[in-house]
Amino acid sequence: MMRQGLPRFTGIPIKDKAQKIILFGASGLGKAYSCFLLKNGFRNLSFCDNSPTLSSNVGNMEVLRPMILAAEHLNARIIITSCYWKEISQQLYALGLGKEFTYVERVEKDTFAHHRIRIIKERRALSFIKLFSKCPICRTRGIRHFMHNGTRNLYRCKKCDHFFTFEFMNTEEFEESYQGEKYFFQNCTFQGINSISDDSEWRPFCETRLRALRVSGISPDSLSGRSVLEIGCLEGRFLHHLKTFYDCKVLGVDVNRDITHKAMETLGIKILTDNIETTSALKHNEFDMALMFHVLEHVKFPVGVIKKVHESLREGGRILVEVPNGKTEPYTPDHYHFFSRNSLRKTLENCFHGVRIREDLYRDRAGVSRGSLHASAFK
Repeated sequence: MMRQGLPRFTGIPIKDKAQKIILFGASGLGKAYSCFLLKNGFRNLSFCDNSPTLSSNVGNMEVLRPMILAAEHLNARIIITSCYWKEISQQLYALGLGKEFTYVERVEKDTFAHHRIRIIKERRALSFIKLFSKCPICRTRGIRHFMHNGTRNLYRCKKCDHFFTFEFMNTEEFEESYQGEKYFFQNCTFQGINSISDDSEWRPFCETRLRALRVSGISPDSLSGRSVLEIGCLEGRFLHHLKTFYDCKVLGVDVNRDITHKAMETLGIKILTDNIETTSALKHNEFDMALMFHVLEHVKFPVGVIKKVHESLREGGRILVEVPNGKTEPYTPDHYHFFSRNSLRKTLENCFHGVRIREDLYRDRAGVSRGSLHASAFK
């Protein structure tokens, strides 16, 4: 993948001290090198890192996500400050940021060696996938290997800017990730929710979902007496809210057996314990509204799921989808897809019309800038 015996040179590889400099790698090496640059008069510095656990700032320096780097900082000087320089240089190449990069090696306390890295070819297996595979959203050839996120290889479609993987969980991994009460508590305890039955704990959650409906142009009052389907409902609290306060007919679908059974006993709503990608239990033309909150990024084939949901809706029915914004998503290991506005639009336009998409930006518990994409459309 790389030339062996990389050329090494001394001195700081930047002449203009006002130039924007991105240090890819916010670990010990990155912090030490940033201090070195600051001592030498460089002030326009930022970090970039793949780690999902880092906050949006390290020290006084901003930490960017790689997709933000590719979208908004094409003219910056990138220096790799990580021991994973081979993988990162390949990732930067896949992002369209060139073929030659600089990697920093620490020699002594305030002494650093700089290496030039030039990518001359991709690994054969990755090149084979790139040559013969199509984007799962727009079906365009010409995908590029983007990175390995510690679990699987990710690829990028240059046409619709969709990031995705071909490597899916096996049955054992799927069970470990999505079954049992552990999954419920992982998703709910940070919101102050510790019980399926405590209405007071769920009120803010339901208000947030209702606000998502309203902002997408859907009045909850208009759903009175209507049939509503929620894919990936888990404990079904929002469906219970719609049934209780808006007299909706509701049905949920989720793969978590323990939680769906407990939810049906506790809340008295119907939930199919099934995988939306393989189920045949949904009838055609049965629902007026379909909801999918943070589901599409977990399925293998999003377009196939959208087509199945489309078949279950009556003519004139609506769909509301929320997914993480790919540009701010930290490559979560159990996600197969990282959507851009373009790729989410193309996913829905396979069978829906009147697609509307909006962005919702926020900071998570670690202070990292994150975002969601909300899309609504008609059958």
